[in-house]
Amino acid sequence: VTGTGVISPLGNDTEVITLAVSTDKNTYAPGETVAYNVEVKAEDKVGNHVLRLNVIDPVGMESKPYSVNLSAKDCKAGGSFPLALNDKKGKWKLMVKDLTSGKETAGAFTIR
Repeated sequence: VTGTGVISPLGNDTEVITLAVSTDKNTYAPGETVAYNVEVKAEDKVGNHVLRLNVIDPVGMESKPYSVNLSAKDCKAGGSFPLALNDKKGKWKLMVKDLTSGKETAGAFTIR
């Protein structure tokens, strides 16, 4: 599952940066571990970025234990979190925000 969005022009006004977020699979069972990767892409090297990953449950509430700040060193960041046995079933969202520009993109996974 991948989401892509325009993040911000940095350096000069013509450079476009995009952000992609993905998980290692689309569907998880309660108790499994969600692994994710975030990548900042640009025509030129963009350096390190501070990102906020908010994990949103199927009813639209942030799951604070799963939400974290990330340092995208060399334009990449990743991590994982174990799902609780009683997490809500349905479609969850990974909302990623670049803290410098305020731009966002999203990915998703499902708990069955």
